[in-house]
Amino acid sequence: TPPPTPAVWSSESGCPGAYVSGTDYEPTEKVSVAGATHTDVYECAAAPNNLFCGKSGYEPGTGQYWETVWTALGSCSGSMSPTASPNFSTLTDAG
Repeated sequence: TPPPTPAVWSSESGCPGAYVSGTDYEPTEKVSVAGATHTDVYECAAAPNNLFCGKSGYEPGTGQYWETVWTALGSCSGSMSPTASPNFSTLTDAG
């Protein structure tokens, strides 16, 4: 039998961006990791431990030391809604 699906993460709608090894993650930044049956959501640790979140061996849910820098928040589905595009206004020549 497959492991149970974790509780649904519902702080925001959809899933945050996927984890990418080698990325610099900000403190409390959230990532998703797709599994065979569900997608997990993790939160990067506060500074200065956040400096390890993108390093080899610290991959959320699988790395040897992941629990020292990531907190499992639950599971998610879908993707987060995109933010609105910025509105630009034409500047007049200031001379």
